[in-house]
This record gives sequence, C-alpha cells and structure tokens, in this order.
Amino acid sequence: MFCVGADVLKMSVWSEIEPLPETTTVAMVGLRDWEMGKNFPAEIALRADVKETLKALVPLLKKLGGARSPRRAKASLAEIAPRNWSGPARGPQGQARRAGQREAAARPSG
Repeated sequence: MFCVGADVLKMSVWSEIEPLPETTTVAMVGLRDWEMGKNFPAEIALRADVKETLKALVPLLKKLGGARSPRRAKASLAEIAPRNWSGPARGPQGQARRAGQREAAARPSG
C-alpha cells in the first residue's frame, strides 16, 4: 500500500478482520515524522514534500506501467468495490441508489 500524506487508517470500523493483511507492504511519503508507521509498520517511510515527490513519481509510474495501466487500475478497483465499506457502493450515493432500487421493486407493476 502506498500512502501519500495520509494518516493511515486513523479511523477504521471495528471488524474481526484486520484492516490490512499481514502480508501488506506499506510505503509512506509525508512530512509528519510522527505519522510514519504510527498505526501500521512501514517498510519504507520517506520524509519528503508530497507535491514534489508526486511530481517526480507520477511520470515514472506512467512510463513503467505502460498503456494498459489505467485499465488494470480500473479493473482492480471494480474487483474490490463490493468489499470497500467507504466506497461508492456503500457510501451515500450507493445508499441512495439502493433505496431507489427498493422503491422501484416495491411499486406495483402494470
């Protein structure tokens, strides 16, 4: 997991399942030393300006990822969406969509 200027899992909903599997490698970039590895251990913690780091890193990742990279990213996000408690499927938009679906199903047909 690559964390950029974030307080990693500061608040996560209690679950019997750990938020991060033990096999997850964590890398962090940010300016707040005390946040690095605070909630989860980081294999790499880089104290650096986020904007400048991303300015250098994004072009390199695009080059290394190739033309298929955006499609792979969208496919990966679609795969995990049903299990993402904070994502659109479970957030306010998802709730509104499900409420609309329930109302439509409850209406008499014909």
